[in-house]
Amino acid sequence: MKYRIEIAGRGSEIVLGKVNRKFYDLLAKKELDISDYAWDESFCENNDIKIPKNIRPFEAGSWFECDGMAHEYGAEVPCAFFAVTDEDGNVLLDNVDISILRQQGADIEYNEIDPDGILSDGEVYFVGQTFEKGLFNSFEIEANTFVPGKLIVQITNVDGLELITGVQYDGVYLEDLGELSTDGKGTNFELVIVGED
Repeated sequence: MKYRIEIAGRGSEIVLGKVNRKFYDLLAKKELDISDYAWDESFCENNDIKIPKNIRPFEAGSWFECDGMAHEYGAEVPCAFFAVTDEDGNVLLDNVDISILRQQGADIEYNEIDPDGILSDGEVYFVGQTFEKGLFNSFEIEANTFVPGKLIVQITNVDGLELITGVQYDGVYLEDLGELSTDGKGTNFELVIVGED
């Protein structure tokens, strides 16, 4: 029998990438906002500023390309809900959170991406993040019966943000069906200096 697993709720797309300190200093000196650079393809023209290509972390407006350290997408762990239905439309799990799955025997595979462990004090990195709500993942499996204890949920901690980034069932990594359907709820763009609060 076929079973469908869906993960919905609130979540994010997040990228982390190293930034040349000269780029950071240039924006700070001109009192320009990284958010404007991240969104606006015409940033340099609009602000009458020349940014040498060799210090640009990404082209203006293409924030999602600054992902040398991380590029993840998924529902946030505290806001994620799992649903499982069979091919006849019977609901086996109805929007349960990770704690309920754990009680039913599911396991966790945990990964962490921490810029402080990658970069040295004084180095700069970019954080680009969208906030979204809706359906993040859908998977399909074939099995005689669905057993929650055969699930392994992959959680990736990206600079303190815990996202569900994948699922295994019975030892097999499941491929997302690509049926995501989310609404954007906001963005966050910032430059962070390692070792500074």
